[in-house]
Amino acid sequence: SQTCMNEFEMTTRGGTEREDEDNDHSPLLTANALRLPRRGNSPGGPYDGVTWGSVGVGLLVGAMLCFSNMYFGLQTGWITMGSLTSTLCGFGLCRLLRIPLSVQGNVMLQTAAVAAATLPLAGGFVSIIPALGMLAEPVHLNFGQLLVWCFSVSLFGVFFAVPLRRQVLLRERLRFPSGTATAEMVAVLHRTHLAQPVDVNDEGDATSPTPPPPPSPPLVSAVVAAADGDTYHRSVFAVSTINHPTSSGPGDDPTANAAAAASSASGSTCGGGGNSSRSSRWSVAAHGLGGSDDEEETDNPHPLDMRQIWRWLSWSFAVSAFYELLAYFIPLLKKIPVLGTGAPAQWGWVLSPSPSYIGQGMIMGWRTASSQMAGALFAWALMGPIAKSKGWAPGEISDQKRGASGYLVWFALAIIFGETIMSLSILCVRLWQQRKRRMRQLQLQAEPALDYAPLSHQVPRLWWLSGLLLSCVACTVASSTIFGLPVYEPFVAVLVALLVSVLALRALGQTDLNPVSGVGKLSQLVFGGISPGNLVSNIVAGGIAEAGAMQSGDLMQDLKTGYLHKSSPRAQFLVQLVGSLCSIAFSLAAWYLYTSSYQIPGPEFQVPSAKLWLDMAEIINGAELPSHLLPFCLGGGAVAASLPVLETWRPALKPMLPSAVAFGIGMYLSAYWTIPRFLGSVAERLWARHAPQSHDRLMIVVASGLVLGEGLMSIVSAVFTSQNVPVWTCGGCTPDICPGRCSS
Repeated sequence: SQTCMNEFEMTTRGGTEREDEDNDHSPLLTANALRLPRRGNSPGGPYDGVTWGSVGVGLLVGAMLCFSNMYFGLQTGWITMGSLTSTLCGFGLCRLLRIPLSVQGNVMLQTAAVAAATLPLAGGFVSIIPALGMLAEPVHLNFGQLLVWCFSVSLFGVFFAVPLRRQVLLRERLRFPSGTATAEMVAVLHRTHLAQPVDVNDEGDATSPTPPPPPSPPLVSAVVAAADGDTYHRSVFAVSTINHPTSSGPGDDPTANAAAAASSASGSTCGGGGNSSRSSRWSVAAHGLGGSDDEEETDNPHPLDMRQIWRWLSWSFAVSAFYELLAYFIPLLKKIPVLGTGAPAQWGWVLSPSPSYIGQGMIMGWRTASSQMAGALFAWALMGPIAKSKGWAPGEISDQKRGASGYLVWFALAIIFGETIMSLSILCVRLWQQRKRRMRQLQLQAEPALDYAPLSHQVPRLWWLSGLLLSCVACTVASSTIFGLPVYEPFVAVLVALLVSVLALRALGQTDLNPVSGVGKLSQLVFGGISPGNLVSNIVAGGIAEAGAMQSGDLMQDLKTGYLHKSSPRAQFLVQLVGSLCSIAFSLAAWYLYTSSYQIPGPEFQVPSAKLWLDMAEIINGAELPSHLLPFCLGGGAVAASLPVLETWRPALKPMLPSAVAFGIGMYLSAYWTIPRFLGSVAERLWARHAPQSHDRLMIVVASGLVLGEGLMSIVSAVFTSQNVPVWTCGGCTPDICPGRCSS
């Protein structure tokens, strides 16, 4: 029986204890409890896998991802959670540096990396902080205020996820596809198999126990968080995150469709990405990504030498980094005027052969990238020129108030908002229906599933309860003090954030899409009634909701990975706290590096997510639309809202329907960012069609290298810019093509 199996598993780990919150007398947090052993605790201990090596390498990888996320988030809103990237890169670094790394150590490594990588979105650096600076009476935060703000929003979502673990992982067994994919990747790298069977069906309902899966699953779905930033998904776009379910196709689950749209609604690419746009169309081969030499070998019908993986990763990284460095000295390489330097260049129709954006397009997939391209064509080749010629947008094209750029943002926001509201509504209905079915099934069980982790491995109630209380109080006091708000407003914002985090967490568990942007917009709607006319409180409330949803979602994905490898939840919780605190330093360093080197918003960093947050706050508080725009907004919003309904009614139609959110993103992003993404999706599609085996094994490796190479080399470019290092040539440049260094 289920009960006997779980009791046997717990006995082998040192007892038959079951988690009992009412009798939790675990010791308080002590310095001795936090001591990190050089080579790890004894196997099966409460801190198994927590070593200076695993946590240190995880923080190093997280720091690189953090700088990369800040760079792309400020440009277009793209942010990646990077759980698979951090697992793969961290494993390689440990082997290169000869740092011992166990399965549990790899789980802790990726937990630290993910926690350290995503504060650019959760802290609002790519969304609400620039938006506050764009107000008529701008709000600029100094270093001390930014430090306090980051600390106040970086932890309460982590504490809030802890009490939900038992419900969503043990009782309901939600699948959390990204966490499952990461666990499978860890198993592949270490040539072992999952310690816990993946025993959920397509809706995340509990099923009967199944025998352990075969050692190397054929495919591991990869994950990207696009965060809206808004996120694009957890792809902020902040597209806030693009996450990808492992067991269902893009049209198989209407709930996934709804969550995908809600996630993307914020205007970015995850994530959560939150969490993106495509639901599970790209993968990484789990066969033969060679593992550590001291692990047990498993049969592999298609062995792939690990050296080949590192070779592809290194070459793609090097090509992308070299392009970014060369483009600094030859600025024309950033925007090549293939259609001439006249009107096409003024409307953004230049070629930016950026390897990183090509890599992003490979990750997004055909449907999302082609929808963005369609939005760019509609906005920058049709609607924008019409609005300017008729005098509806008489200012300069880039003018956010009177020009075509500002005109198109309102139109895009209506499309994104229409799909977001409808998708969230469908999502809530379906989650409620599925919850009722699960509860009926659980009532037929003799008793709930036992936890594999003994009490000594659990997070004591005193830790998470006191931490949640203190972090909520800190967030309330900090927000009130920094932004001059009445205390009750940030207090209500925190409560709303906790409530919508539950919705986001359940959506993430079932669909792998964290609708962080959608819940942020929902919080803005609530505050439109609580504090009408106050743009600052409206934006801040949305940022708090987004932070809570993203942080709790990240930790639960990590806990799912740990659950499948029987890792200590207490150890993961502490590592998540360490990563979140270190992310404050990483994010502040990245923020001041880019803001001191470039104008933000400016030609290089347009911060589109901030524009969406600001426009959303203005429209909720009664702002008037530009002339002749209302009919377009109403029509576009209605069409966008109809798409989730069609996808839910006939899931088979989804591949033939555009993504309204991606279409809206293509409208407000300059066309030169969309073109390389579209080209990347075309390359990925051709690769998958003509060489499916190498595509399955290497696509995510190549795409990750392309994204990381330019992202990290941008640090060098920012330093060169701040030091006024001269370029080699400005040949072919015009103010529209090469603003900044060659515009004078």
